[in-house]
Amino acid sequence: IRVQANKHNKILQTAITRYTRGLVTIDLIGAVHIADRAYYQALNKNFQGYQVVLFEMVGGERLGKGRPMPKVTQGDGSLGFLGNAYQKAQELLKLSGQKDGIDYTAENLIHADLTLDEFKTLQAERKESILGFALKQALVSSPSKNQPSSAAFLLALLRKDSNRLKSMMIDTLGEGDTNIAKLTGDNVIISDRNLKCLAVMQDQINAGKNKMGIFYGAAHFPDMEKRLIDLGFQKAEQTWLDAWVIPNH
Repeated sequence: IRVQANKHNKILQTAITRYTRGLVTIDLIGAVHIADRAYYQALNKNFQGYQVVLFEMVGGERLGKGRPMPKVTQGDGSLGFLGNAYQKAQELLKLSGQKDGIDYTAENLIHADLTLDEFKTLQAERKESILGFALKQALVSSPSKNQPSSAAFLLALLRKDSNRLKSMMIDTLGEGDTNIAKLTGDNVIISDRNLKCLAVMQDQINAGKNKMGIFYGAAHFPDMEKRLIDLGFQKAEQTWLDAWVIPNH
C-alpha cells in the first residue's frame, strides 16, 4: 500500500504482486476495506482472470462458490463493532464498503479465512483481543510526517469535509503495511489467518489449480510474502490500483 500524488490528486494505491514457483502463479491482491466504488469494480473485473480467488473474511465461509449473499455474514461482539465502525467511516468519508463493492457470489471466489468459532477459540487460547492488537499496533507505529493537527481534523469533521478528512488520513494508511510488519510473532489477527489462507492455497494447488489470486487486507502481506518465499516462491512483477483518489484543494 502506498500514497502517490500529482498536480490534480492525492492517491492511495494497493498492489497486486505476483509470485511464481514452477507452473504455479500466486497474486497477492491487496485490499482496503473502504474505498472508491471504481476500485472494487476494477477488482471484480480483475478476479475474472483467475481460476480461483481466495478471500479473507472471518466468518465468511457461507460466501463464494456462486452462492447468494446471506443476510448476515459475520458474528456479533468485537467483529460486529468493527463492522459498525467501517459503516460509519464509509458514510463519513463518502466511500464504498468492501462487502458492498465486491461480488462475493462469484463462482471462483473461495473463502480462505478462519470461521468465527475458530477465530474466537484462537483468541481465547492466545489471550488476545482485537482492541489489544490495535493498541499494540499503535505503540509500534511510526507517526506520519504529514500527520494533521487535532484542531484541523476536528474542523474537517465538523464541516463533514470528506475529501479533507481523507487527505489527513491517507499518509497514515499508506504506512499501514510497514507498521503491521513490525508486529512479528504468532498472533490470531495476522499469522493464524495467513496460515489458514495458505493451507487453502495448498489444497487448491493439490487440486490442480495453478493461477490464483489471494485477496486479503494489504497489511497481511509482509507476513504472507515471507511465508510464500519460504515455500519456494519467487517475487515477480507488481502493478497498482487506485483505491482513493482525492482531488487537491
